[in-house]
Amino acid sequence: MTILASSFMILSICGCWRPPSWSLSFYKRLAYNLYTIFVAFLVSSLSLSQAIGILVNEDDSSDSSDDIYVFFAELISCFKMLSLMVNRNEIVNLIGTLTQEPYEPSDDVETRIQVKFDKWSRLNTHCYVLLLSSSVASFSSLSLVTNLTKRQLTFRAWLPFDNNVTTYVFYLTYFHQILAFLIGAALHVALDCLIFGFLIHVCCQIKILENRLTKITNENKPVLKLCIRHHDCIYKFANNVIKMFEFTIFIQFFITTSTVCFTLYQLTKVSPISFECVKILLYMCCILTQVYLYCWYGSLIETKSQEISMTIFNIDWITLSDDIRKTLLFMMKRTMKPIVFVVIRILPVNLDSFVSVSIPIPIIPERRSHTLSIMSLILGA
Repeated sequence: MTILASSFMILSICGCWRPPSWSLSFYKRLAYNLYTIFVAFLVSSLSLSQAIGILVNEDDSSDSSDDIYVFFAELISCFKMLSLMVNRNEIVNLIGTLTQEPYEPSDDVETRIQVKFDKWSRLNTHCYVLLLSSSVASFSSLSLVTNLTKRQLTFRAWLPFDNNVTTYVFYLTYFHQILAFLIGAALHVALDCLIFGFLIHVCCQIKILENRLTKITNENKPVLKLCIRHHDCIYKFANNVIKMFEFTIFIQFFITTSTVCFTLYQLTKVSPISFECVKILLYMCCILTQVYLYCWYGSLIETKSQEISMTIFNIDWITLSDDIRKTLLFMMKRTMKPIVFVVIRILPVNLDSFVSVSIPIPIIPERRSHTLSIMSLILGA
């Protein structure tokens, strides 16, 4: 599967996408299915133990607020894994449509356009993986320095046993949390990069359509028919991507908004030069980057879909027949309703939404100066 190859490789590592070559062997299928169950157990068990731990410590607001923002991240990773497993067949169908007419490139120019966007998709995936990997590595390293040496678990969680009974039990529990945390981060990367890749391919198809529109002449009417069908298919493809993942993205935005509140509150309680402050800032950068990329690509496909009308406008209308002109006018009218990334029919995924999510939450007055000093360090003031 060459389309979005980097994204599907990450999905395979996360246990969410069995490699096609493994489907031919019963033992390989069985091994991968067991691996998927193992991954699901790791992530869900950490989320469940954190949830129970928060409920058990509900009277201790300090401990609970420390745990909630990490629990939210693990909870989203569970939703993302579930979304990938449920929508597997639909994802396969979407990939298949990109290799068929009218999506498939028909000449060298269109092939170069697709290669360009494929490189963009790979670069986006690699940069995103690097960002989250560096943050997760820093988070884990800080835990090794601050928690492991003190025989403390990375995350406070409820356990049906005493993790300090023996050294073996403690280390097993500690590395269970670290491994589950790493896999949860990988699940975030896997689904995010897959969705970003699909949105990049929407932009790619719009660019291919614009190239085809420039070839319309009175003698080349089949190209006009192809453009009409291609234009309609692009809208359907984009809507299928949005509908497939809209619930997961809605949960992402809803929980991220809450997480921003908790992390800002946490910043008021820690020293600007402490390990805990660094850990919170790394986490904050990751979740805001996640939301920003969703919003940026949402705004991008909306803008690109509107630019189709300008391409049609720049065609040499004088040489075209009346029938072709009328058809092009209908296409221009269709572009007046661009592709808008809206989830659950209430939340537009664009840069305006990002501003709404990331806008600073009012801070407790007596802690405001302390938080401002932290933010000054971030901005290099």
